[in-house]
Amino acid sequence: MHDEPMSPDSAETQQQENLDGTSRIVVAFAVLAFALGGIALWALRKQFGPVDNFELLLMLLWFFFSLSIAALVLAKVRGNRLRAQLARANEKLAAAQAKLDSMARHDQLTGVLNRRALIETLDWELLRSKRTGHPFCFAIIDLDHFRSLNEKYGSASGDVVLKTVAETSFKLLRALDRFGRIGGEEFGIVLPATWLDQGVIAMGRLSKAVAQCDWEAITPGLAITFSAGITTNAVNDTAELVIKRADEALLQAKREGRNRIVQAEEALPDMPPIDID
Repeated sequence: MHDEPMSPDSAETQQQENLDGTSRIVVAFAVLAFALGGIALWALRKQFGPVDNFELLLMLLWFFFSLSIAALVLAKVRGNRLRAQLARANEKLAAAQAKLDSMARHDQLTGVLNRRALIETLDWELLRSKRTGHPFCFAIIDLDHFRSLNEKYGSASGDVVLKTVAETSFKLLRALDRFGRIGGEEFGIVLPATWLDQGVIAMGRLSKAVAQCDWEAITPGLAITFSAGITTNAVNDTAELVIKRADEALLQAKREGRNRIVQAEEALPDMPPIDID
C-alpha cells in the first residue's frame, strides 16, 4: 500500500517543527559556548598576574564577546525562519494563482474548457494551421431536447447529463483534441490535424458512445442524443467564421430532425471564366 501524500498544512507544520528544533539546537550551542568561554577565561586569569580590576575587565570582555556571538546566531536563526516563511508564502501564492488560472479557463460544472478558453484554442489552431498547412476540424454539439429534459426530470438530472456527456467525450477523444462547454447544452470540439471526413467519423463515434451511456441509471426512461455541426478551416479564416460555419451546420442538423451530424465547408471563391481563344 502506498503512503498517503502529506497535506500542504501538515507539510508546513512539519517544516516549522524542524525549523524550531534547529533553532533550539543552535541557541543551546550558543549558550554552551558562552559558558565554556567564561570558564576558559576565568581559568586563564592567573596567567596574566595581578592587575587592578583585571577580573572585572576579563568578565566584561567575555560578556560582550559572547553576547555578540549569541546575537549573530539568533539573527541567523531568525533570517532562516523568515526565508522559510517567505518560501511557504510564495508557494501558497503560486498555488492560488494556478487555481485561479484554472478556474478562469474551465467550466465550473463539467470541468472542461469554457467558451473563452475554447476560442483561444481555436485561435491558436488557426495560427498553427497557417504555419504548417495542416487542416483541423471544429464541431459544435447540442444535446437534443435538453430543455424539455430539464423541465421533465429537473435541473439536478440535467447537470448529471451534462457531466456524463463531458466525461464520455473526454475519454473517447484523442489526447490532442480539445473539448469545452460553449454554454447551456452546447459543447465545442477542436480536432487538430484532422480532415473533414475524419472529423465526421469521430463525431459519429462520439454520438454512438453518448447514446449508449447508461442513462436509465440516472433517470428511468431517459435517453440522450445530440445534433452536431462540423467544419474545417479555410484560407483567411477567423475563430468567429469557423464558429459561425459550424453553428449553421448545427442548425441544419436540427432542422433535419436532430440526432445527426451535418458538415460544412467554406464555399470556393468564384473564378473568372478562362478565355481559351
